Amino acid sequence: MGYSGTPGLTDMGNPGESHPSLTRTNIEFKAYCGSLERARAACAELGTTPARTVMQRDVYFPVRSGRLKLRSTDDSEHALIHYDRLDQPLPKPSDFEVLPLGHEGLAVVGLLRKALGSTVEIVKRREVHQWRGALVNLDTVEGLGTFVEVEVDVATASGPDKAHQLADVLAQKLGLTPADLVPWSYAELKVMHEASSRWRPTLPSGRHIFLLDGASCTGKTSLATRLADRKNLDLDLVPRYSTRRPRGDRSAEPEYLFVSPHEFRRLAGEGAFIEYRDFQFGMSYGLPWEQTFAPIKLGRRVIGIIDLGNVRHVKDVLPEAVTILITAPEHVLRQRLIARGYNRELEINERLENARRVAAYRPFYDHIVENGERELEAAENHLAEIIASYDES
Repeated sequence: MGYSGTPGLTDMGNPGESHPSLTRTNIEFKAYCGSLERARAACAELGTTPARTVMQRDVYFPVRSGRLKLRSTDDSEHALIHYDRLDQPLPKPSDFEVLPLGHEGLAVVGLLRKALGSTVEIVKRREVHQWRGALVNLDTVEGLGTFVEVEVDVATASGPDKAHQLADVLAQKLGLTPADLVPWSYAELKVMHEASSRWRPTLPSGRHIFLLDGASCTGKTSLATRLADRKNLDLDLVPRYSTRRPRGDRSAEPEYLFVSPHEFRRLAGEGAFIEYRDFQFGMSYGLPWEQTFAPIKLGRRVIGIIDLGNVRHVKDVLPEAVTILITAPEHVLRQRLIARGYNRELEINERLENARRVAAYRPFYDHIVENGERELEAAENHLAEIIASYDES
């Protein structure tokens, strides 16, 4: 058996065979799966071909770029896998290289642990189904739950556009919505849950964390800043980490902590973020645990901003959060994006495409506030009423 060319699959060759590394690209996504039985039924309806069921152990190692893991299976197959992709709750390209190791796998694990250390181990039971050059992996992950992971090989699909189309078809057939999609690897998801278990017990009883969400240019930052300036609300604005360049003097943007992409990845790997997300054009944003909880320890309330698409995860790792969606009509968003004067057309289109997914996220918010054209003051007052309604005495 030759290796299939995708890191989610299992046919890594017969132990002892010599294999060159294989470099490929997938269009892939990962999603929460409430019922593996329903997912299996959807696979059967699609006519997928069951490939095999296998236990996998992934050991992740710290590297400067991308992710590096050594995958071992219960039938003694081993492969070293390096892959690079954006952390987005969307189907996205994943460039990867696979080096099957045969019987040498365990020795390589020991050597890499000694040289690099290891960050986290993931153990899962994976059911692999094949369909038209794509893989549908039904995963039961120790400590995390059940998931669906779809991988579409770009070469087999005759290009990235057709691979994206196939991924979209599979998401629809599996009954998935944008709110189900997970931006991160299982390793990062595990680290974030471990951070949650450390931080949540320090939250005083009755304290709430107010988190605003919404598409770009809905006015989240303006509203959060104005609310933090209201003395009667006793609110501190939580700064977010960002890899984008400051738009002038850093002191003029106190709502951000600007770091390099490498530093951002280091923080993410250490579990520093409640949630985070990559966008196109080299920009990443993350809401930190430490800066969120520090004012609370001093008896203050906090208001922060989260990344669109991550609200389901936020409700999972921080159920005490009061999540508030800020909305505005698409034509208003476009006008605001153009008026900014620094977003290119491709960037504007990316932000508007994200805004069109908002409907799928609505069930996960505690409140929804409209901030349309010339409605900033009314939206601010509405938010102030919501915040004041939470008695934290």
